Amino acid sequence: MTHRADRNAVRAPTAGAPRVTRRVLVVDDNAEFLAMVCETLRVLGHEVRSAPDGPSGLALARAWRPDVALLDVYLPSRTGFELAREFRDEFPRATLRLVMMSGVDLDEDALEGAGRVGFDECIGKLLPPEELDRVVCTPPGLPIGH
Repeated sequence: MTHRADRNAVRAPTAGAPRVTRRVLVVDDNAEFLAMVCETLRVLGHEVRSAPDGPSGLALARAWRPDVALLDVYLPSRTGFELAREFRDEFPRATLRLVMMSGVDLDEDALEGAGRVGFDECIGKLLPPEELDRVVCTPPGLPIGH
């Protein structure tokens, strides 16, 4: 019998397999979730930096130039929607894949709004590692619904 933890365990990439790695910025105010997702991404082979809020996330993005930014939709001081507009003012779709994360189900209006402010994809916070890796490895420039 396979235990749930065994099925969901993060596995390092297979040696010798071609690997896409990305510089990933994760912005989330939940410290426990932030640590978990960053560790998952590191095990998958990505270079990861994190920030607990929008202003520090944007400052880090300016200095570090990530390939992908995962932004929590509900942040203190400004929403992920507001932060996405700020990111898009400085980082065009061709240079940065912008992904909205949410711990709650979003309605169709919220998802459409996410596309309008510049998000490339919207994901739930509890994605399996393989799906998170797919999201991060997708090239920049593909809008929601591609």
